[in-house]
Amino acid sequence: MSDTLPLELFWNLSRFPQHLFYADQWGEHGWVYDPRAARYCLYDIDRKDQYDQVHAMLSRDEFIAQRLPEASAALRDWFCSFHCFPTPEEVFVVYPDSGAVRRYGLGEPSMDAAGRPEVPLMRTDIATTLRDPALQPALRAWLSALTSG
Repeated sequence: MSDTLPLELFWNLSRFPQHLFYADQWGEHGWVYDPRAARYCLYDIDRKDQYDQVHAMLSRDEFIAQRLPEASAALRDWFCSFHCFPTPEEVFVVYPDSGAVRRYGLGEPSMDAAGRPEVPLMRTDIATTLRDPALQPALRAWLSALTSG
């Protein structure tokens, strides 16, 4: 485990599922899920002293075993609010309550104008995704099951 957030994650936090305990002009503390690495990350960012720190980097099974038993209702709700489906090219993160779908590309991040890594992300919705004729049958079945509940 790294003591700091990977640069790709640090510069793209707002693109990933997050549960913040607090965030203000001086810093933030919370959980972020990185679907590209399939890891839940407990982190702090201190903007005043300019550092970030990773306290835990957990797989889904580790998060369930180590954090959920004593988690707050808000953290449990966040954990249950999205579902992931990895493919060889991308990871689909689906929010069934809103119908939102985020598709994270697994290729190398591009660089933005300031030279920071930018994770490939396409935002769409479940209905649009299901209309895609190139959608893999397993993913189509998974999305249909999520929406039929």
